[in-house]
Parts: sequence; structure tokens; C-alpha cells
Amino acid sequence: MAETEGAKQVVKDLAEGFSLYAKLSNRLWLSLVTVLAVVVLPETQLTEDGGAITKSLPFGLGIVEKGLFDVLAFFTMCALAVSYSSARANAMLAYDLAHKAIDQIADPDKSIVTQRQFFDIMSYPTLLRVGPISVITRLRFKNRKSILLMSSWMYAIVKNMGVIITYAIPLYAIFYSYYSIAQNLNVWSWVMWVAFGTGMLASLAMVQVLLSDIVLTLGVFRRLSSSNDDT
Repeated sequence: MAETEGAKQVVKDLAEGFSLYAKLSNRLWLSLVTVLAVVVLPETQLTEDGGAITKSLPFGLGIVEKGLFDVLAFFTMCALAVSYSSARANAMLAYDLAHKAIDQIADPDKSIVTQRQFFDIMSYPTLLRVGPISVITRLRFKNRKSILLMSSWMYAIVKNMGVIITYAIPLYAIFYSYYSIAQNLNVWSWVMWVAFGTGMLASLAMVQVLLSDIVLTLGVFRRLSSSNDDT
């Protein structure tokens, strides 16, 4: 009994930890998209003497030299991408540990509110948190196998769409920003090499977390499918 109560407290603490990193990853992702918008949207223009290319920043923030701006924006996006990857990885770690704790609770699915449902309710929503959409369908149609099967596939489809959107935009931002730097002939060669290495590291961090997210999605899908067979 004491072990069960301890496991329940662990689930609650991990739900709070997941929510903390989910909020952080949301903010970092939105920050990265904002920087991308600032890089892509402003118009470039030549100065009157034709000697430099400038960018007009949004919201009346002024005009900056394009080459310098592109370099700073690129390294900013790489830093945000690595930070997002770390925050998302911590969120997934909290998710995995919480469900391992749930598996240690005696008869976790026999109570009125199961610990998995409790974890879902306590967790902060994100673009990648689409599980509750499937859960609410399963609660309403417990005895309809066809609807339960449909909800499992809908989870997989919507989750994978969220994964593609969430990771494709930051990866595109890194490559687009690097391409902008490469187009500028005034950038020193050593800056290009540093930018290339930084961009590769940031991209690899994103891809690694992307693959982990796909594996997590497949695991949840298998669990949902197996629960369909048990009904």
C-alpha cells in the first residue's frame, strides 16, 4: 500500500515536471518560429550608394545590414533549436518515467480515475500532446471496437502530423538561414565553417529527438491497439 501511494506521488511529480518542460519547449519553439519570420518576411534593399544590402525589421525596429543580421539570426536559431531539443527530451523522459511508475501500481486501471488519466489531466497541452483526444473517445465508446480502432489510428495520424510540423519548421529555419549566409559573399570563410558545424549539431539534436518522438508515438499506438483487443 505504501509503495502504491509512493508511486502515485511520483506520477504527480512527474506530471508537474512534464508540464514544466512542455511549457518551456512551447516557448522555445514559438521563439524560433518568430526569428524565422523575422528572417524570411522583411524585404531586402540596396543602400543609395549600392554598397550594402540591408533588411528592414518589422514593427519599425529599423534597418540593419543583411549579412550581419543573417549571421546573428542563424546562431540564435541554432541555440533555440538545441534548447528546444533538450526541453522536449526532458519532457519525454518525464513521460516515460511516469508510465513506468504507473505500471508498478497495483491494478492501475481498476480505480474510478486511473493514474494514466490523472497524468493526462495534469500534463500541460502541446501540439504533440494529442493522446487526450483519443482518450475522450475511448471513454465515450468503450464497447465499440470499430470506434476504438479508429481512435487509435486517428491518434497516430494526428500525432505524426504534429511531429512533422513541430520539427520540420525548425529544421527548415536552420537550413534557410544558413543558405542566406552562404549567399552573402562578404561573410568570412571561417564564419561559414563555424556556421556549418553549428547548424549540423543543431540539426542532429533535432533529428535525434524527432526519432525519439516517433518511437514514443509507436509505443502509445501499440498500447492503444492492445487495449482494443482486450475490450
